[in-house]
Amino acid sequence: MRTIPSPVRYAVARSGERWPEADLDGLVADPAGELHLRRLPALKPPSISPPADLAPSGLALDCSCGLYVADTDGGEIIRISLDCPSELVLGGIPSPAGLAWGPNGWLFAGCGDGKVLVLSTPELVVRDEWPGFSQPAYLAAHRDRVLVVDTGTRTLQRFDSRGRPDDAFNQAVAAPAGPKDPRGVAVAADGTIFVADAAAGAVQVLSWSGAASAEIATGIAPRCLAVAGRTLFVSDAASGQVLLFAVPGGEPLGAVSGFAGPVTALVADEDDLFIKPGLNSAYLRAHMASAYRASGSVTIGPLDAGKESWWTRAEVVARVPDLTAVDLAWYTDSTPTPASVTWTAAPSLDFLLDGDRFLWLRATASTRGPESSPVLHQLGAQTAGDSYLDYLPYVYGHDPERPELSAQMLSQADPADFEPGDLGYLRLFFSRTPAQGNEIARLLDLARSQLGGLEQAIDALPRSFDPDTAPADLLSWLASWMAFDLPPRLLDGRHPDEVRRLLLGLAALYRRRATPRGIADFVEVYSGARPHILEDFRERPLWIVGETPLGFGTGMPDRDVEGMLVGEAIVGETGPQDPATIGSALFQSTAHLFTVIVPATSGTPVDRSLVTKVLEAEKPAHTGFHLCFADPKMRVGIQARIGVDALVAAGPQEMTLGEASVLGGGTVLAGPEMGSASVGTHGHVGIDMLIT
Repeated sequence: MRTIPSPVRYAVARSGERWPEADLDGLVADPAGELHLRRLPALKPPSISPPADLAPSGLALDCSCGLYVADTDGGEIIRISLDCPSELVLGGIPSPAGLAWGPNGWLFAGCGDGKVLVLSTPELVVRDEWPGFSQPAYLAAHRDRVLVVDTGTRTLQRFDSRGRPDDAFNQAVAAPAGPKDPRGVAVAADGTIFVADAAAGAVQVLSWSGAASAEIATGIAPRCLAVAGRTLFVSDAASGQVLLFAVPGGEPLGAVSGFAGPVTALVADEDDLFIKPGLNSAYLRAHMASAYRASGSVTIGPLDAGKESWWTRAEVVARVPDLTAVDLAWYTDSTPTPASVTWTAAPSLDFLLDGDRFLWLRATASTRGPESSPVLHQLGAQTAGDSYLDYLPYVYGHDPERPELSAQMLSQADPADFEPGDLGYLRLFFSRTPAQGNEIARLLDLARSQLGGLEQAIDALPRSFDPDTAPADLLSWLASWMAFDLPPRLLDGRHPDEVRRLLLGLAALYRRRATPRGIADFVEVYSGARPHILEDFRERPLWIVGETPLGFGTGMPDRDVEGMLVGEAIVGETGPQDPATIGSALFQSTAHLFTVIVPATSGTPVDRSLVTKVLEAEKPAHTGFHLCFADPKMRVGIQARIGVDALVAAGPQEMTLGEASVLGGGTVLAGPEMGSASVGTHGHVGIDMLIT
């Protein structure tokens, strides 16, 4: 028979806004720490058709809202303006495929005649062609390099913007080290290269130098690739899906909702994923994060109840809207490393279990509507502890003749553990049979499950007073306890980490209160702009003959030092100043005054009324201030304080002779860094050289 367990203990998966020990699959935590199904791109209306492995085509995006579409069957390349209804068509191209927009703002296009065309954009003028390929079907561009997959020779090659091969890279990715049958290629912002290897049934990850580092998206038939931010999009010719993987780790994230079918090209930016399902000019547009994933799960374990203890209850705290569901499964064992885990479906989201020392829990969230998702607040468990039978009158929970048999021991006892003569003692326990006694104990355990949540909340109460661990929805309340009003920009609850940092540093901020640095800190916290504070008595020193050099910033007294001034003194009313305060007139006009200069910023405009309100609240009561907002206007010799009222922008791009540059239209001649102008060295007309 089991020994008496230790008092009730709780284990929870969520700590504040984090789930530190939980394994999340398809679920993500919002800023408040609640779990939702991951949001994925979605097609509306859906496009569903049988999968097929078609020949490749091409899509590309430029930096000016231009989408380039390869009409492979029609022999055209089309530029579509996404921000206005306009198109530009370049025809007469043999089977265009594999588009990439990259170095110098050029468009690179593979063609069926074994060439790569180089086109200027947006006007689509042919400026160069690279011969010598068999079937340049997939292209990607990054920095000043262009990657070309030749499906005819099954090779991956890299070139500079002039078509010169990168021999070191090409040798590094050649077989057998590189992909055996390369197809789609894409490059992340950090230079990591992804290549769909049809022979390996996976996506090979290469460094910028060409060294192979890993394989991701295994077990599929990868074809077209695209990268946007930290997400890799892979078309699977076997299933017809477009799959998503995390960059750089390669964790699977799900599939594009509402799409299945053949894919001939992919391209993506931070807002949209474009899918080309055929070889004509048609394409599909899926908006990012527009639908919830169909299902996801959170798993915790092993949870250790401790020596001589076991788990008796598990629960999921969740909000389950219509068309959604949350299911809970559990597994328990006496060892933390079992050979295998066999999950048991729980009858509800809060249930009693006959567990062992170690427990595993898995909550699965699912939805039948892409617009809604369950919300998981917490996942936890509770060990055996005091029985509520011990709080009933003594006669109901104990045997007068056998006091060592407590109510808890009897409630969890097996009749096989007792001698025949001991059955009478069990009958004293609330009923005539042991089974009925156990049922009553379990009913009381259900009552404890309701009050146990309150006990858990009481145990967790100290966490609510620590900015590091308090729930996000309590941070405003915690700030009020610290006599601090959160800035308006932080009241929406979307930046809990910034609020935590602010509250943790509040004690140091209060210590600097009413000092020049403290006032500047408060203005920066509330407005986002750090002001320059000038104290008048420091900036305008008096001029003393023989001691102070006369110059800019010195001043003369604006009143009589001794209080008597001819033309202003009144007989019988005005007299000499009190000797104890003589000389105070020298500083009266500058004492207790300061100037606040709020510099120009290149971001969000500063709220001037908010700055004024903060200054009125934080300045010492006896002081006055002059507030000045420095506009970004630079006047050399008068107003040119870099970072205060002057913003220095980047210079214009250099003009390359023979390219699509218009002389006099903002172009400059190339050369080293700016300095004194001299022929052959610097020649930036209108910037560092004047023609007279």
